[in-house]
Amino acid sequence: MFIRFENLDQQQVQIREGSHPQYIRLLEDIESKRSEKYGTAEIRRKFAQGAITACYEADLKQANDQFYASILPNLKEKPKTYCSWLTIVPKISSIRLFSKEEQELRKLGTTGTTNHD
Repeated sequence: MFIRFENLDQQQVQIREGSHPQYIRLLEDIESKRSEKYGTAEIRRKFAQGAITACYEADLKQANDQFYASILPNLKEKPKTYCSWLTIVPKISSIRLFSKEEQELRKLGTTGTTNHD
């Protein structure tokens, strides 16, 4: 009977010290499951982030395409002022926007210090 108590006391000491064989095995199992779940969650996060980025880029491209599709036919006729402070001037490769101050400087024959190209 004393041997059994000694064995239980020894196991209790091992548990407190963290060196009990079953305790170590259970901790390793828990750690491996945690690592597996963490890896799976990380993969899911990367896929979700990629999908969100792709949707954002597609929406941005669609908005740009719609904007230029609605503006470019009007630019072929002549430059138009859409706002009191903004004139859109057609160029071959891009659209350049001039502020009211830049328009006045262009009329006077001088150029501003800012470059929008």
